[in-house]
Amino acid sequence: MKIVEVIADHNLINTNLVIGVALAGLIVTAYLYTRIKNILVNDAKANKIADAIYQGAMTFLREEYKIILLVVGIITGGLWFVAHKPVIAGAFAFGAFISMLTGFIGMSAATKANVRTAIAAKNAGEQAAFRVSFFGGGVMGFAVASFGLLGMAITFGYFRAHIDFVQILSSFGFGASLVAFFARVGGGIYTKAADVGADLAGKLEAGIPEDDPRNPAVIADNVGDCVGDTAGMGADIFESYIGAMVSAIILGLTQYAGHELLDSYLIFPLALSVIGMIGSIFGIFSNLMLKSEPAAMLRNATYVAIIGFLGGAYWYINYYAQIDTRLFYSVLLGCVAGVLIGLITEYYTSSSPIKKLANISRSGAATNIIYGLSIG
Repeated sequence: MKIVEVIADHNLINTNLVIGVALAGLIVTAYLYTRIKNILVNDAKANKIADAIYQGAMTFLREEYKIILLVVGIITGGLWFVAHKPVIAGAFAFGAFISMLTGFIGMSAATKANVRTAIAAKNAGEQAAFRVSFFGGGVMGFAVASFGLLGMAITFGYFRAHIDFVQILSSFGFGASLVAFFARVGGGIYTKAADVGADLAGKLEAGIPEDDPRNPAVIADNVGDCVGDTAGMGADIFESYIGAMVSAIILGLTQYAGHELLDSYLIFPLALSVIGMIGSIFGIFSNLMLKSEPAAMLRNATYVAIIGFLGGAYWYINYYAQIDTRLFYSVLLGCVAGVLIGLITEYYTSSSPIKKLANISRSGAATNIIYGLSIG
């Protein structure tokens, strides 16, 4: 049975709902971005340094995007003219464009949130600084989820009856993967090169402390942190987010071909992302009410989001879509595994093992490396 035959009668209202939730996520992104941008920076020196970092980060991003656009254009042209598949070529370019747009928004938010976090720490303390940085990171997170969900909903909803549906979905994911490759590898290389260069030029040649603003290379170092850890990491997460949904939809096509509830299984990955988006919105804004120390705020946001997500997933699987109940146990195991990994990591990086490592390091670099590797 052809793919077009088994999914041609899919109800578009489901896809429109997904698009609506994605747009709601973009509204949250805009709110967080505006909230950060409206924080006044009343320190002229800090503002000057922040502007230099912002200009450097955006300059790097522009130069990197020029190369990415060139490669995307070549591959898109190849798909169009060699394979004679303009729709597939368009899907590839669409995935790459959305990923690049996400990275640009996240980078802009990060470079604005950094200085405001420092000012908040100076004026109001640790909790205020954490809140600013938390919302700054929320811009990248919601941009990734919202644009990813929007792109998948458009691709799924408007090409679901196309004979090349699988290829279109895959090409959309490959477009996101290409940008992730450039942004993660290129940004990571730049990050390390700038970091090492700043340390060598500052400490060894000029004898000034690390991250001293008198060293021009420090600006490049901070630009590299934004490039690698915001745009690069964001593109990497975006690619994983898209890839997970694409692979799950294709798996559903092969696993449930001919099933009377095939439509429900196909849209299930998007439905989970919608529920996750709603849970994340509650999670991030819960920190406006549940005021506590930073580590607890991170945990609380995660737990609120997961509880909401599991409740929504259970209702969707058992009552709305009425699909295989065992899928909920798979979702539950994934959430439990994620929480356990987070708790284990937190224990080994902030509790007794790291304190013991600090104490052992007093005897020299060798014991630091050996014990550090054992903890790792």
